[in-house]
Parts: sequence; structure tokens; C-alpha cells
Amino acid sequence: MGLHTPTDIARNAQRIHDAQLPDDNESAYQDAVNEVATHHETAELVAVIAGSESALEYLISRVDVPSYLLHDLRALLNKQRDIKRQIDAEMKSPSYHDPRFA
Repeated sequence: MGLHTPTDIARNAQRIHDAQLPDDNESAYQDAVNEVATHHETAELVAVIAGSESALEYLISRVDVPSYLLHDLRALLNKQRDIKRQIDAEMKSPSYHDPRFA
């Protein structure tokens, strides 16, 4: 039994394509995140997140954000604050060395 109609051919092509997609689960997602993180400038991302507090607070407090997005937006703001605290603590650490003053 062969592929006779354009619909049969399209369905077969879709099945082949679907088989090439990674698993849609948490570990596959984390693997993809780790892969992307190894290829991007992490320090640049941390700097952008650390400086984004006012933008995130504005979105939460003044923009009519749909309720289904508020959880993610608040989680992002909490992560931003954690990163900012870590940066501040690092700068106050006695072991911190500013290369500009070397």
C-alpha cells in the first residue's frame, strides 16, 4: 500500500518531521536551556537582568498584564532581585577584586 494522495504524502512527511523533534518534557527542556547557556554570554545576561528592576516593576504595577502571565512576571522580578542581591554581596565581599584598580 503506497502513498496515493497529497494528503497521504503530507501526513507521512509530518510523521517523519515529528519523529525528529526532541521529547517534550522537563529534562529535554533543561537540556536545551543548558545548551543555549553554554553558547551565550552569561555575564551579559546577568547584567541585563540586574538592571531590569524598574521595567519589571512598571509592568507589574501599571500595565494590565493578563493574570496567566503575572506568575511568570513576578518570578522574573524575584529572580532579578536575587541576582541584584548577589551582585551587591559580591562587591562588598573582602575577596572581591576590581580589575580596574589592579
